[in-house]
Amino acid sequence: MGAVTEPSQAHTSDKIDINGAIVVDYMQFPGMYPSAAGKIASHGPYAQVRDLYKIPNLTSHDIAMFDKYKNELTVLPPGRMFAERINQRQST
Repeated sequence: MGAVTEPSQAHTSDKIDINGAIVVDYMQFPGMYPSAAGKIASHGPYAQVRDLYKIPNLTSHDIAMFDKYKNELTVLPPGRMFAERINQRQST
């Protein structure tokens, strides 16, 4: 019997799920890591990609990176990965 995959962990495209990604997942986007990526990973859950623009204390560089890569990002329902990411942030 195969492993059960939560919807937020199912691979649906080459896009990065902003509810499931960790900071290093954004290294593939030049300029996104570590600042803008860290802000994405430290907030959420997100209902849509444009929710990124609601993150507090964004710099003009962060906004430029969101604008540049928004078509490479997607939003899946938050699942286990989101909870683990948030729990890890709170325990450090």
